This record gives sequence, C-alpha cells and structure tokens, in this order.
Amino acid sequence: MSSWLVLLNIFWTAQVIRNTLYANMASTVITTNPGIPFSGIIPGNMSPGKMLFIQGYVNPNALRFAVNLACGLRQVPLDDIALTFSPSFGQGVAVVNHFKKMTWGQEIQVQNVLQRGQNFEMIINAEASQFKIALNGEHYISYPHYIKKLQRISHITINGDVRIYTIRMEGGYTPAPVLAAPAHTAMPSAPAYPTGPAPPPQYAPSQPAYPAQPSYPAAPAYPAPPVAQPSFPAQPAYPSQPAYPSQPGYPSQPSYPQGPQVINNPPLPYLQMIPGGMKKGKIITVKLTAKPRPTRFHINFQCGMSTNPRSDIAFHFNPRFNEQAIVMNALRCTRWDGTEQRHRTYFPFHPNGTYEIMFLCEQHEFKVALNGSHLLEFKHRLPFQNISALAIDGDCIITQINYH
Repeated sequence: MSSWLVLLNIFWTAQVIRNTLYANMASTVITTNPGIPFSGIIPGNMSPGKMLFIQGYVNPNALRFAVNLACGLRQVPLDDIALTFSPSFGQGVAVVNHFKKMTWGQEIQVQNVLQRGQNFEMIINAEASQFKIALNGEHYISYPHYIKKLQRISHITINGDVRIYTIRMEGGYTPAPVLAAPAHTAMPSAPAYPTGPAPPPQYAPSQPAYPAQPSYPAAPAYPAPPVAQPSFPAQPAYPSQPAYPSQPGYPSQPSYPQGPQVINNPPLPYLQMIPGGMKKGKIITVKLTAKPRPTRFHINFQCGMSTNPRSDIAFHFNPRFNEQAIVMNALRCTRWDGTEQRHRTYFPFHPNGTYEIMFLCEQHEFKVALNGSHLLEFKHRLPFQNISALAIDGDCIITQINYH
C-alpha cells in the first residue's frame, strides 16, 4: 500500500473519532447580522459546558465595544451581568468584569489583542467554576463565576463599535464511552496530503442594550441613544498607563475547541470565518454532492466577510460544468485579476457526483486534492495570512466541512 493511502487511512480514522466527539454537541444559531446594539436570548440559558461563538468585525475607527452575558434585561433595578468583555482600542486594554447587586466588581485589565478593521472570532466557554475566553483560536483569559448559578444567565448583549456576523451556541459534549483514551490524547494534527497524479474519475422586537462601561481616558463617549436609558453605576476610571500583568496558570492550549472544527450539512450560501485563520499547513476539506443539473459552484478563500464592498478573495475555485473547466482566480479591491487559471486536463465533476475536495495551504501555493488524489495547484496572489473566511455557493449540496 502506498504511503499516501496509509496516511489518508489515518486521516479518515481521525475524522471518525472527531465526529463521535461532536455527535452530542447541538449547535444553535442565535442571530445572523444583527443590528448594534443587540440583545438576544440564550436558548436554555447558560450551563456548564455551553459555548458561545461570536464572529464579527471591528469597525475601522473603533474606540471600544462590549459583550455582556446578562441575567435579564430589567432596567429598574438593573439585572446582574455575569461577564462583561470590553476592549478599548484607544488605550490598548480589554476589561473583564461583572455587575452584581447594582455594583461593579473588581475589573481585570489585559492587553487588547483585537485590531481595528479586522475580523475576529470570540469563544466563551462556561465551565463549572469559570468562563474561558478564546480570541481567534487562542486562549485569552479565564474569569471566575461571581454569579454562581449559571442558569440565571439568560441574555447576551453587544454594543459599541463592532459589526456582528453570527452568534452561535453549542452545548457541552461528553466523549463516547467506547473511546477509552483520555481527552488530551493527541490525534494527528493534520491529515497527510496526497501526492502523485490523479487517476481518471470513477463515476459513481429589539431590547435596549446595557450601557457601555465607563469611558476610557481621552476617548469620547458613545453618542447617547435616542431614548434615555438607565445606566449602570460607573466603574473607576482606567489608569492612563494600565499595567499588563501576566495571568499565571492559564493553559497555552485551551481545553475547548478552537472554533468549529466540523460543520455538517450547512445551508448555502455558506459564509463563515475560518477557525484560527489561515496558516501554513492548514487543511480544509469540503464534502459535497453536485446537483442533477449543475452549471457551476465555487469555493472562495476570502480576506473578510464584507459584501459591500466585497472582501478580497485570495483563491476562487470555480468548477464550471457548461465549460468543462475549473476556473481559478483572485479578487482584489473588488476587481478580478486579469489572468484566470484554467484546469482543463480533464473535468472530474459530474451531475449527482459526490466528492471530497481537500485544500492544503503551503508557503507559496494552495494544493487541491479530489477524492484522495492530487488535482491541481494555485500560486498565492495575496498573502495567505490575510485569509479569514470561507464562502461556498452554487449548484451543490454541502454535507460536511472539516477544518484541520
């Protein structure tokens, strides 16, 4: 048996294990492209093991924004807030705190790692004794529960200089009993990429948001909303030179998933951030079935999720059934490059066909494999580090997307 078949065997085994781990993890979309300020109900309230995935974009001239997990939306007296996360882009700090019995707690200040004009993904994982927050696939900070009964947390609210694409919730999962290995047992970090030529195919009503926390020094306040709202008591002003103390005991590898690793049966059009962004060696696998009378479909590796103006596309993969060709290109500043790359050696896609397309990002190019065999390459025209989102649409049905 050739080496790439052995490695693909390992890859498929790892997928089975991963699918088993995620089998009990229900996913619920709370909102898509909401207006800001936003307030929404957390289905079933919070509980240990639940995670919130927030995908968004920091406005180019952002001063600050806030994400709150609240125990209701009552204004008189004000409901408690179990967790508030508020990054400041003028001072370069992020504040984590809670609000209980009409009083703010002792704030924690850490360095703000988010950037103006950039997409981000935030994960809030509720454990039994603490929240864990990850930003862009990396553990950021842990914060103990000051609201001990997590079931009291019923709403998520967001305000400030931010755009939100999606807010999604996943329940906790329990590893299947047949998997005797401990939770930290390492699996292959990335499937092997096949080499060699490809053989011929075998056909087969809006609520008021909580007011922002107190203003940072030298930063103008948010404009007042049209209807006066009661405000939380102000916290003490942040010092002009905040210290960035290290946070002892935070694990370098979080114990919760770094973004969605397996997406099953997503509807089209699909547009989501790539967990952890694009890196050298990253593999994304798309399993799909072509429709009975297809014209074309596309898979785009994008540098953002904006539709107006349209984000740059670093790699446009576009099988066209009517032309019997795979067209590849890049989009920069809303314009397609003048040079299309066309793969015409043979056209491997057919109506009703089921396919597994594997994309490997290397230093200088993407490599694409189809059903376990190398298909083609596409040289990078934009820095692959700028790629942050995956978009799919067209005459196909997606059964699974795997991020490795």
